Amino acid sequence: MKKIELTQGKHALVDDADYDHLMQWKWSAAMMAHNHRATRQRENSNETIYMHREIMGLKKGNTRQFSLLQRASQSEQAGAS
Repeated sequence: MKKIELTQGKHALVDDADYDHLMQWKWSAAMMAHNHRATRQRENSNETIYMHREIMGLKKGNTRQFSLLQRASQSEQAGAS
């Protein structure tokens, strides 16, 4: 696990495999529904990107649910290639 610093003195713990990809951007802590979410703005846009959706590979408009078991399965498959 690695730590990504957010704004407001917050941080996100991410898997080592996701760290380099996520470090391409500056992430912020945004308060939503009594919880903080890690967010960033899309370049040249006001669109908000959520870190958890970036990790899962979900694009805007994709309402698909994604379980941790699916994530683990994808990681194992990627490692086998």
